[in-house]
Amino acid sequence: MAKSWIENEESNSQVRRHVSVEYSTPIPPESDDFLSEIDRLKAPLSKLDVSKDLRRKDAVIDADSRVRRFFSENRGGLSKVLGSFGLNSTEMFLVKRVIAAGQEHALCVGLSVLRNSHS
Repeated sequence: MAKSWIENEESNSQVRRHVSVEYSTPIPPESDDFLSEIDRLKAPLSKLDVSKDLRRKDAVIDADSRVRRFFSENRGGLSKVLGSFGLNSTEMFLVKRVIAAGQEHALCVGLSVLRNSHS
């Protein structure tokens, strides 16, 4: 059995400790929803790969159904707040990619933290 890092580092001083490093990340279940989402993201990804500049990449992301829905349903809410941050075009593109990947809930969590810190 291989020695742990701590065991190797401390072997010079004759101290022996073992550190358990057993950890495995959970494997997501195979599901039709997961696989269909991967398929849905393949088309925009291939378009992003061939887009040469940020303007074209932004057009690809803006055409995504999740991004369109997010900004149309949240006109007075979250999208307005995002606009108030003064994000540059690269930063806004990255936000839109988060939304296109179905991770918009991460933005909502971040905003609730911001709101609570200003209370």
